[in-house]
Amino acid sequence: MVGCVPGPCPRQPRHGQCVDHQLILNAADSLLTRAQQHGTGRADLTAGDLVQLITGIALSTARDEHAEQAHRLLALVLDAMHGAPRRSE
Repeated sequence: MVGCVPGPCPRQPRHGQCVDHQLILNAADSLLTRAQQHGTGRADLTAGDLVQLITGIALSTARDEHAEQAHRLLALVLDAMHGAPRRSE
């Protein structure tokens, strides 16, 4: 399968983006909106920001030897999203 690329989607064009990508953005937006309404998500964060941050972490830590770094980077992003450090579980 062809992955999503900038510009028109070669698989499922819809307003210049892949339908799959739009579904991910919609899900991220829904979760983020609820978090923002409850005061647990930064007001200036967008769904696009969130997806790009998570994608960056996934791409930069794709190898098994980076598993701890992936957890650390995700924790940093989550702390930044909340605006205050999260407590360890």
